[in-house]
Amino acid sequence: MLAIGGALYSGALVARTMRLAADDVTEAIIDDCGHYAAEEQPTRFTEILTGFLGGGPTSAVSHG
Repeated sequence: MLAIGGALYSGALVARTMRLAADDVTEAIIDDCGHYAAEEQPTRFTEILTGFLGGGPTSAVSHG
């Protein structure tokens, strides 16, 4: 499961919440981003999602 949070809003809280229901949670926090990560940082959001799904470099799933 992929948890993406914006550093200016929920950050790591997204992953902590998902870990209540799942053991295998990958956390990604996007800097300079608030609540709507896909709208505020679409390029970074897409890099993270693509990396998680296996269509891009694994380094795309990371903090930052």
